[in-house]
Amino acid sequence: MGWYFAEGLIEFSGGIKSNAIASKERSDIEKLYTNMLAIVNKISKDVPKKFFSARCYDNTIYFEELFMHKDKCIRQIHSSFKSPTTIRLVIEYVSHIPKLLQWKEAVINQCLNFQK
Repeated sequence: MGWYFAEGLIEFSGGIKSNAIASKERSDIEKLYTNMLAIVNKISKDVPKKFFSARCYDNTIYFEELFMHKDKCIRQIHSSFKSPTTIRLVIEYVSHIPKLLQWKEAVINQCLNFQK
């Protein structure tokens, strides 16, 4: 059984201000998930089809999962928050830590599925 990991699946969609337009974000999401779906054919049928990514767009970081269910792709955003640059945003970021830890646990569990 082969291991199929891509290091650093993070997408920086556009910039923070002038390049942060909806069409750029859509294009980058499509590019990211198209590349992730290309891996599906290489994964054993015994391993759940789950993909994890981190994406940054307009100063917001998204921790996402793409998974297959009944031959359809489902995209779930586990957590998203503005990059903390003020005390208020740091406090908001801290409130997202449990969700980030759940996302990390899901990534680890998927890695362990490859060892079975």
